[in-house]
Parts: sequence; C-alpha cells; structure tokens
Amino acid sequence: MTTTAAPEKGKKNHGKSHIARAGAATPQQNILGRSPPPPPPPTPTPTPPPKPDPWISATDANGKLYYINRETNETVWERP
Repeated sequence: MTTTAAPEKGKKNHGKSHIARAGAATPQQNILGRSPPPPPPPTPTPTPPPKPDPWISATDANGKLYYINRETNETVWERP
C-alpha cells in the first residue's frame, strides 16, 4: 500500500509519493544501513552416472574369448 504525506502549508505535493524519509533505510538496505548479502550460487546440476559399457565378455564352446554388445547383440573376437 502506498501512502502519500500531506503537503506542508504553502508547498504543493505535485502528485509525488513521499514514502522514504531522509536517512531512512532503502529497500536495498537493512536496518543497520548495510546491503544484504548476495544470494547463494545456484546448486549445480548433478551429472548423470556414466552409461555402463555395453560390451561383455563370453567364451565359446572351445573356450575362446569373444565379446557381445548387449545393446546391438553384435559379437566380435577382439575387444572393441
């Protein structure tokens, strides 16, 4: 709510609002006349965990090692 002080006798108000007095704290200052502390920095967005390696190892019927991609079902003899 905005209040307007009555103009002194002989002076015109000119439609201006007289909320703050001389020496009064402004909205940017606290009662002690100091500016408020800056806001804390934003919380960083956590990084998602790394995606698991799609390649797993297996052995064939002869005991030879090969690799299977769990996402594509591709198989290879050498580790990609």
